[in-house]
Amino acid sequence: MPLETKYYPGLGVVAAVGYEICQRKSLAIDLKTKIIYRNVAMQEGKTNGVAMAVLPGVSLLISPAPIPVLAALR
Repeated sequence: MPLETKYYPGLGVVAAVGYEICQRKSLAIDLKTKIIYRNVAMQEGKTNGVAMAVLPGVSLLISPAPIPVLAALR
């Protein structure tokens, strides 16, 4: 017999900021910071929580032709 999944009402907010550290031709290295807040009302009472994450990333741009908008900004 499968377990029943219970859902509880609550509020959640996410904010994120990213910064590109280095860009070479079609490769970019970036860093993103994310903050998450949650407030959930359960049967036992309300619970609050804040989580923060720092996420490194690598992006590979595969484009056969330059994007006109970006070329105009140079």
